Amino acid sequence: MTNINSMVKFAISTSQFQSQVSDLLPCNKSLKSQLIWGLLKAYKLLDHFDYIITDPSSSKEEMLQFHDKKYVEILLDESLNQLPNEVAEEKFEQWKHLSELGKGDDPDAFLSPNDLLKYYNKYTNQCDIVRKRTVIDTDFEDEEESHSSNEDQRSILKEFNLEGDCPMFPFFPLYLKVITGATLKLLDIPGSDLRPLDIDSLSDRFIGMNWDGGRHHAMKRKASGFCYINDIVILLQKLRKKGFKKITYLDFDLHHGDGVERAMLYSKNVQTISLHLYEVGFFPCTGSLKESRGTNTINLPLMHGFNDKNLNELTAQVVLPCIQKFEPEFIVIQCGSDGLIGDSFHEWQLSIRGLTHNIIKIIKQFPQCHVILLGGGGYNPTLSSRFYSYLTWNVLNEFGSEHLLKNPFEDVHFQGKDTTYDILIPDHPYNEFYGDEEHYKFWIYEQDGSSLYKPLKNDNKPSLVTKFREHYQVD
Repeated sequence: MTNINSMVKFAISTSQFQSQVSDLLPCNKSLKSQLIWGLLKAYKLLDHFDYIITDPSSSKEEMLQFHDKKYVEILLDESLNQLPNEVAEEKFEQWKHLSELGKGDDPDAFLSPNDLLKYYNKYTNQCDIVRKRTVIDTDFEDEEESHSSNEDQRSILKEFNLEGDCPMFPFFPLYLKVITGATLKLLDIPGSDLRPLDIDSLSDRFIGMNWDGGRHHAMKRKASGFCYINDIVILLQKLRKKGFKKITYLDFDLHHGDGVERAMLYSKNVQTISLHLYEVGFFPCTGSLKESRGTNTINLPLMHGFNDKNLNELTAQVVLPCIQKFEPEFIVIQCGSDGLIGDSFHEWQLSIRGLTHNIIKIIKQFPQCHVILLGGGGYNPTLSSRFYSYLTWNVLNEFGSEHLLKNPFEDVHFQGKDTTYDILIPDHPYNEFYGDEEHYKFWIYEQDGSSLYKPLKNDNKPSLVTKFREHYQVD
């Protein structure tokens, strides 16, 4: 435990175990979370946290604080905590490869999903659960019964949207319990009693992080957009139970934060602000200006090519005034990385520095607010790992009791020459995944002349900020 005398207490949910569980999610491509974990360790950032949650868990009861009972029971069916025979082993080859690499640096790394489950059951004091036959189980002896049950299964999957981009996958309940718990446990730090800050208690400010959380699309009884349990909504409800009367939720993801917005639509206690791409046919096809409601539900629909300059203006002239008007006690920020230049969506062109700068600016502007930062979208794993490690360092450096001694992302030793773009990813077990990106360079996605730097046409008009200011009546 460090930073004992700091103005801010820092907590993060992360571990080898958590990252390996998170990478069971298909859209993580078996490596996103482990690469984030790898860089956090490589830059020694975890040394500067007061609290590190390594073994998160959540319960059915916590999920039922928002989600429908039948839906949760389907999701947590323990028969899904296994690798079905029909799932080819090669689907886990990359996951296993990263696990073996991690084992070389960390003896606590797990070499199979079964090992993850055994570890989880051990630290949550659960016995091994005997597999039960359920409506999701298609292993039947009777052909007529099997046909009928398969029809039931298809109906249930369709009802809860557990198909398409939201399929069930091996060790599904384990994933949901761990990743949801990683967000919720940030409010259960031992020895802390989070409560609204006043002018005399600013030294008790709290900043928490979970880069595996931020599942903002999940609905009350339906999965959506790679999201199954809405950890954000349950977190917001938990904050209200702790006595926070005003909470701002701010969403930087490329996609509209529709699940959170819908859940909090009629709440006077929670303000939702979402910056997102809004174009015909782009998922989830919601978040228009017309869907806004006063100063509590704020949508900022944007176009292709959104860049740092646009974000700076929007933050200063719209986002900050709207938050100020609401006067929150707590701010939750979803820091999706799919709007960065280099993400596989290729829709926005925010830089790592630019998005980080605006997140820091918001945290700094409201010192009376506790803050929780969550991950979200991001479909280029090596790019996402760069962003979250850089953002983590900047939060620690800006709000800790002392500035960290060295910025590992800049080279300040050479006067009159910009050598920043020569900064390399530090040597660590997952180095090989950065080797093809022009020799391990950290800033390669933002470097002029790089084969990975691909500027986009900007379709956002200068008048857009004025339009938003007029709509939300901010001075």
